[in-house]
Amino acid sequence: MIQPEQLREYHRNLALHALGAAGECSAAELLEQMGSAAMFAGHPAECWRGLTTPMVAGLLRELDGDRLVERRNNRHNSKQGRPEPIWGLRPDVAVGDALPAVPRAGAAPVELAEPRATLPLGAYAGQPSGSRQGGLTEGQRLALLQVEFEEMQARMAAEWQTFRARAARVLNLGAEVG
Repeated sequence: MIQPEQLREYHRNLALHALGAAGECSAAELLEQMGSAAMFAGHPAECWRGLTTPMVAGLLRELDGDRLVERRNNRHNSKQGRPEPIWGLRPDVAVGDALPAVPRAGAAPVELAEPRATLPLGAYAGQPSGSRQGGLTEGQRLALLQVEFEEMQARMAAEWQTFRARAARVLNLGAEVG
């Protein structure tokens, strides 16, 4: 697990990097830029999943206090019906093209997992390909199909009884159909 202070520093650097790449933007737009950059770089989900717009707004205010970013003009947000602040890097602040390094969990380095797109469908560590499709064994999948089939049969039986009762009313058969 990454320590909170390491994660906060990573978020600060990621915000500066994303703001440098995106130019002027709101906290919500910066959140999208930060998440996309970290995700596409293969950084662990722990690094970007917990980010929210209020967190990014707080980071921007903190960076403004450190004189790294500045608040520019407000822009009207028609979705929320109010103005939202636009942020940009200060002209004297330079950020590099490289993303910040992934924080290390404790003393052990963080190893990035291989992207799922390169793994064969259904492949899991220690399992032959296809034996655990969707995380379920073949027996579990068959049991789920059996339950689904039984529920479908019960629905069909209820629909059949409803149809028979309606047919009896339409044909004025009354109690003859049973």
